[in-house]
Amino acid sequence: MLRRQAVLIPGGALVGLTAGAASAGFLRSLEWATEAQASNTWLLWLLPVAGATMATFAARYGGRASAGNRLTMTQIHAFGDGVPLRMAPLVYVGTIVTHLFGGSAGREGTALQMAAGLTDGVGARLRVSSEDRRLLLIAALAAGFGSVFGVPWAGIVFAVEVAPTAWRQRVVALPAVVVAAVLGDRVVGWLAVHHTAYPEITGIRWRDALIVALVAPAFGIAAWGFIRLTDGIKEQLTSRLEVPAVRALVGGAVVIALTLLVGNRDYNGLSLPLLGRAFGLVDIGLGVWALKLLFTAVTVGSGYAGGEVTPLFVIGATLGAAVAHATGGPVLVLAAVGMMATFGSAVNASTACVVMGIELFGWGPVVPLIVGCGIARLCSSGRTLYAHETVPVEAELL
Repeated sequence: MLRRQAVLIPGGALVGLTAGAASAGFLRSLEWATEAQASNTWLLWLLPVAGATMATFAARYGGRASAGNRLTMTQIHAFGDGVPLRMAPLVYVGTIVTHLFGGSAGREGTALQMAAGLTDGVGARLRVSSEDRRLLLIAALAAGFGSVFGVPWAGIVFAVEVAPTAWRQRVVALPAVVVAAVLGDRVVGWLAVHHTAYPEITGIRWRDALIVALVAPAFGIAAWGFIRLTDGIKEQLTSRLEVPAVRALVGGAVVIALTLLVGNRDYNGLSLPLLGRAFGLVDIGLGVWALKLLFTAVTVGSGYAGGEVTPLFVIGATLGAAVAHATGGPVLVLAAVGMMATFGSAVNASTACVVMGIELFGWGPVVPLIVGCGIARLCSSGRTLYAHETVPVEAELL
């Protein structure tokens, strides 16, 4: 056991360093892409062509890496040929392209895939055993998630909670997971990359927890609806359009049409301004969350690279704030719980979403967070964004 930890703990440190540096560079690039899209709105018209180009490139050169987080989860569940190093640059470029040209996606999926690709790609070259590489992939989940959002403790809980392997293996991996998550977050800070700031929530009343309990089912249903719609779009496009580039063309065209219909760019990209308005006590209306859900489901479902968690944050926070304004409930509390509970329900990680809520909003709303995340999870389906599956094997690695 000690001999094994002598490999895993230094491995976790290397995972944290590489994942943290990758997340820092990615966040800087994402900030540039977001600003470029806002300053050059004509780029949206090129979204279908950009998406088709990336889809063609991924189909030709991506191989197994195109399976994304599903491949990572599959390798944690039952290690096979590992995660190709090519996954890191492939998803990085793809996500920047998605945001630069106005697609609606997130960032956590990219951070997880970059961390996994770098971790296992390097592990294979250092001739680390397959069983240790499998456990270091759990550390990669923690480092990627914790560093891209600035929540190392939630990253630790998230990785342990979602890893599809026996609890004994998760315990063995835990020291490396902790080292990777904490060090990854520190590296982002050392590189002077700053995360979105959220208000500290205090003055919680028991009445607030009761209101959260009544509203929480809506967050679980929203998460369920997002997964169903995204998977439905993906299944329909895949069954009707065999070529990935054509699916991206269609999806990009639909995003352009939706943007023209709503008359603004609020739902393109990360939509962080919507998140700010939800916590800024502004009544943004009951339809905002549904539009963000639709934009993201079309973007991701048609094959564009990027994550889903940040859009889920926006969906949950705007839904919670809208219900609060409509009913006279506590706006900040419902926005915070909605943000966390919708994400937690979509990835089957209720504990991680509570821990993340504490890291972002302080200890004040801990009771509403526990109540809301738990009830929302019960009201969602058993489906998850991070399912594992049998992935076709390609013998070669980059």
